[in-house]
Amino acid sequence: MSRKRSLRELLHGESVNVHSTPTRAAWEKHALPIYIPIRKGILGYRLLLINQEDLGKFKAIRDVGDLKKLRAGLDMQ
Repeated sequence: MSRKRSLRELLHGESVNVHSTPTRAAWEKHALPIYIPIRKGILGYRLLLINQEDLGKFKAIRDVGDLKKLRAGLDMQ
């Protein structure tokens, strides 16, 4: 569900009564914000998955500089 639809459904009050998302000032005018991270900051966690054939390349990484030399991508599925 899109953020815009989530707010609309939240305000309607039938199918959604809590929604976890980064806040926006416009949302706070219409809904009650709760400033406690209900997901305990999990939004910032990332999982690094690599191809098996790249294992040696990643084993050789010793510092952030080594990591920055590689290209990164994000799969949103």
